[in-house]
Amino acid sequence: MQYRDAFEFWAHAAAQHGFGIVLAENSGADPETYADKFALLPPERFSLVSSQPIADDGRGKGALEAALIHNTMTAMDVDPSAAIYKVTGRLTIANPGDVFRPLPPNTAVSRGLLDNTRVDMRCFGASASVWRTVLAGMEADVDERLDIHLGHVVAARLMSAHTSGVLARMRFAARPQIRGSSGTTGRAYGHAINRLSEKFGRALESQLARLARKKSV
Repeated sequence: MQYRDAFEFWAHAAAQHGFGIVLAENSGADPETYADKFALLPPERFSLVSSQPIADDGRGKGALEAALIHNTMTAMDVDPSAAIYKVTGRLTIANPGDVFRPLPPNTAVSRGLLDNTRVDMRCFGASASVWRTVLAGMEADVDERLDIHLGHVVAARLMSAHTSGVLARMRFAARPQIRGSSGTTGRAYGHAINRLSEKFGRALESQLARLARKKSV
């Protein structure tokens, strides 16, 4: 039910703000069970990339997610400069018009730990060229048995590419206001305390980020 509610939200958000949706699916579910949620979008603004269910070899859900991302980016026919944002399917973003913006070429936009060791994969964006080069084949590097999660792999690759001068990194123009609940922990997002943090946390995060950059110099 949460997925269907989220899909309905995203269809209306896409219609309102003018972006397209690519639904990446590897559960083996019949697309007819949720295709109706996207019926209001014209065909050129919605596409489904369906992959065969991937067997879990013990490295965790992050490795499966990385493989799905790789398959989806390979299947998509978009300009290398196009901005592509990844959002966890069961979640929504209350302020999509503020979060999903065009990006300069070879750019990634993210939130994560101040020490740059992990990226928040609930909402993350990059140019298509970045997804297809810097972030290609990440499933090989993820192993949750060793506490190497997908967010760690993305952070390491972005840092390496940024240091090499082939990638620009940005912060979101507005903090993504995430709603829904985690499929892993059951944690609910969007409670009053979260919304208070969303309202006042941006300025604090910016200051902390500046201090972190100074400390690393």
